[in-house]
Amino acid sequence: MSDFTLQVVTYGPDTTPQTASAATPAEVDLLRERKPVAWIRITAPGSNDLLPLLNTIGLVDPAILPDLCRIHRLPRWKSCATYTMLMLPFLHHPPHSSHLISDQVIFVLGPQCVATIQSTATPLFDAVHQQIFETPEIFTSKGADFLMSVLLGAVGDACFWSIEMLRIRSEELEQAINTDGPIPPLLRAIRQHTRQFLTFRQALDPFPMFFEKFFDPGSPFVSSQSRPQFTEILDRARHLSALLDGERDIVMSLHDTYRASQGDRMNTTVNQLTMLLSVFIPLSFLTGIWGMNFEYMPELQWKLGYPFALTLMIMVVVSLLVYFRKKKLW
Repeated sequence: MSDFTLQVVTYGPDTTPQTASAATPAEVDLLRERKPVAWIRITAPGSNDLLPLLNTIGLVDPAILPDLCRIHRLPRWKSCATYTMLMLPFLHHPPHSSHLISDQVIFVLGPQCVATIQSTATPLFDAVHQQIFETPEIFTSKGADFLMSVLLGAVGDACFWSIEMLRIRSEELEQAINTDGPIPPLLRAIRQHTRQFLTFRQALDPFPMFFEKFFDPGSPFVSSQSRPQFTEILDRARHLSALLDGERDIVMSLHDTYRASQGDRMNTTVNQLTMLLSVFIPLSFLTGIWGMNFEYMPELQWKLGYPFALTLMIMVVVSLLVYFRKKKLW
């Protein structure tokens, strides 16, 4: 059984958008011929059936087809006379999930056709799919380049949401440091959060550069009508980079906050031990004096010597505690 799904969404001027599943190249070609604009939506490209299907459909150069089935750490871009391809690996938080998921989306923009190849079965483009059918007037009068801009906007929204989730996680860790203090499980959580952020940042940092290449004014696939949408997406990509720079300072400060908390706890422990020693040092001095084995010591023959010694020791302890309390050391 095939382990990927392939849907074809078609629409055009004065026509109702349609969606259908396809399993063979002939079915894909038939669906593409029905309407001027086609969105070929492929999910889970790890399938062995995907390579021959893409090769037969002729979406991209056969020489780069093997790359489409591998997860890459950095974005890639390729443009030729018949298509423009953008490969975006990134991490994102699916709805109702608290964990980052590694994903990769490949966009192929050709004449009146957009193909998206998604490595995981997450609802990344479900909102776009729903929007096409709920507000078809927005899409039917425009070409495939406008659809491409909306799909890239969905990726941007997912990245913004992921940054927000990273920020919330940073605040939770900072609050845990201030509440629980430095404990080994918390340090492991901080290190894991830092690794996730660095991986996320490594994937998103090149986005503005690759978007600039993708939105080349000389591209034959981007019309002047859709140019403002692509310019807005490029600005959002730069805004993402700025947000990541700000979040980087917060994430890196977690380690400093943890070490500062660890130092404060160590200082508190040392102060407590110092006060404890300060209480017992006078007592040790008194017991040392009365413990000397001299033959003539008046206190040893005194009937009230023992009660006097205990009373004196208690007074010393109480005096020191009152002093520490007055100086706000205890």
